[in-house]
Amino acid sequence: MATFRIGTDCFASTENSSVSVLIESMGLSGNLDIHTLSQLTSLSVMNNNFEGSFPNVRKLTGLRSLLFSNNHFSGELPDDIFTGMKFMRRILMANNEFTGSLLGIPKLVELQVQDKSV
Repeated sequence: MATFRIGTDCFASTENSSVSVLIESMGLSGNLDIHTLSQLTSLSVMNNNFEGSFPNVRKLTGLRSLLFSNNHFSGELPDDIFTGMKFMRRILMANNEFTGSLLGIPKLVELQVQDKSV
């Protein structure tokens, strides 16, 4: 199984910087390992073939948006996966196979968890 890694050494960053990663509709597959991107504020991997469980985002407390729709992610979402993410505003996870609850996201304004045509 292939692993798709994005490392913090790929980005020039300073203490006050933020990182947005847009990897959409590129036919990419494998697992997604993002837990080392401490300055990550936005991630979009929509319309690819990524698989595995939901990536470990607990330490990425500056996240504002996660766009994961139309991939092959699956599994149980830990109850505390978004605890402490006071800036999270947008989560798109449609057309994956997640189970569980999304709790503790006070500023969330957009959540998409299933296909609109269903």
